[in-house]
Amino acid sequence: MEPRSSVTSRPPVRLESAIGLVVPPVAREHVLGDLAERYSSSGQYVLDALRTVPSVVVSQIRRTSYFLLWPLIGLGMVIAFGHGSADWWPRAVLPAVTTLFAFMIRDAYRLPDLEHPRRKGLVDIAVVAAIVVASQSLVGWWQPAWRLTTEGWRGGAIALVILYVLRLQNPNGRVPRFS
Repeated sequence: MEPRSSVTSRPPVRLESAIGLVVPPVAREHVLGDLAERYSSSGQYVLDALRTVPSVVVSQIRRTSYFLLWPLIGLGMVIAFGHGSADWWPRAVLPAVTTLFAFMIRDAYRLPDLEHPRRKGLVDIAVVAAIVVASQSLVGWWQPAWRLTTEGWRGGAIALVILYVLRLQNPNGRVPRFS
C-alpha cells in the first residue's frame, strides 16, 4: 500500500476554470478559493458553485447598479428608441430593457480601470450596443413589426453616447453610498 499524500485534493483545473468564467472578476479569487477549500468531489464542487455563484453575481449587481436612476434612464431609452415610431410599444421598450439589463450584467463583471476610463466606457458601450443589435436580430426574426425604425436606431445611438458621458462621471463603477 502506498502512503496517503498529505496534499489535499483540488478540483480539476478545467472545472475550476469553467466555474471561474461565471464568477465576477472582482470576487473570483475568493469564491474559487472558498470552493476549493470545501472540495471533496466534482459533483459536490458543482453543487457548491450552483449555490454560491448566483449570490455572488447578485451581490455584485447590487454594488454596481444604481437602481434609483433606472426608471429615469429607462424612460430616456424608451423615448430614444421609440423616436419616429407611432407604435412605440414594444418597439422601444424591448431595446430599452435589453440596454438596462446588458449594463447591469456588464457592470457586475466589469473591472474598474481608473487609468483608462474613456476606453473602458467605450468598451462598455460597444458591448451593450452589440447586445442590442443581437436582440433586434432575434426580434426581427420572431416579430418583424417590432424592429426598431431608422429613427429609433439614431435615437438609441444618441442615448448610448449620453450614457457613455454619464459613465465617465463614475469610473470606479461603484454605486455611491449616501449616509
